[in-house]
Amino acid sequence: MLRQYELVERVKAYDPAANEDLINRAYVYSVKVHGSQQRASGDPYFAHPIEVAGILTRYRLDTATIVTALLHDTVEDTATTIDEIEKGFGGEVAKLVDGVTKLSVDLTVPALVPQVLAALDAPARAAAAVRAALDRKDAAGVDVAAAPLGQGATVFGLLLRAAGAAETALDKLSRIPLPDAARREAERLGAVAQALTAALPGTAFTIDPVESRGLEYHMGVSFTIFRAGVRGEIGLGGRYLAGRADGGRAQEPGTGFTLYLDPILRALPEPKPGERVYVPFGTPADIAAGLRENNHRTVAGLEPEPKDDALAEARRLGCSHLWQAGKIVPVS
Repeated sequence: MLRQYELVERVKAYDPAANEDLINRAYVYSVKVHGSQQRASGDPYFAHPIEVAGILTRYRLDTATIVTALLHDTVEDTATTIDEIEKGFGGEVAKLVDGVTKLSVDLTVPALVPQVLAALDAPARAAAAVRAALDRKDAAGVDVAAAPLGQGATVFGLLLRAAGAAETALDKLSRIPLPDAARREAERLGAVAQALTAALPGTAFTIDPVESRGLEYHMGVSFTIFRAGVRGEIGLGGRYLAGRADGGRAQEPGTGFTLYLDPILRALPEPKPGERVYVPFGTPADIAAGLRENNHRTVAGLEPEPKDDALAEARRLGCSHLWQAGKIVPVS
């Protein structure tokens, strides 16, 4: 397991300005709140977030991301709240931890259905009808479209109904009579799902054996990422072959993913209204400058306040706070 000073050294090696104190506090906090929790392997629970943080240093990611990696399981698996994360580590880290906590991943094998169709020698028109019904998640339509393909075509309805939480879906998949090539794909999906759930026990994994929309050119296991409360996927990816198969050139294998910014932006919490400090007329300029240096936004009075009522003027200008008697005081 990566030691605290080793993690800091890795980050500082590519980012000398990294917030060393924040990383140290996050490391200690993660170890403390996870305490004696253990994973199924018997390893201490906090070993995983520390390992994730170490992996992210390879990509030279910033302090907030490294700290998020250290804290990402605390909200889901301990009594820690997002508010406590915000108070201890700042709003940016709190938003990142909150976003990671609500993610779920759907796994699929786009080649599975085509392999079953090929094993049944399905004519092009019948195969297209089956694929269209599966894309609609139309169980009755699947049965009708697959009927001309013979007794073995009942497998499509079983595959459609197998979708669900990873553990349940894998159990159903294991009971479906699949052709050899499709069975190998299903077994590969099972191995990947089991490895992921073991490595990321706090993440919700689902399996949809017949999903292929947007992933038709993929080979092997593909994934789609969702976030609770946000309509549609926020990203998808997997393994694929790049380039055209014709022309005598070999296709190049690749792995990648796409993130969709619109749903990601919808997933972010609404920003909290910023603090605005009203600095009454006649306040020395260096005081207002000092407030701004400490990340306060200031609104300065340009003329004496009516009836010398600085509080009323602060309210009129929409300020949340007032500089009064040498300190910042709330307006309300």
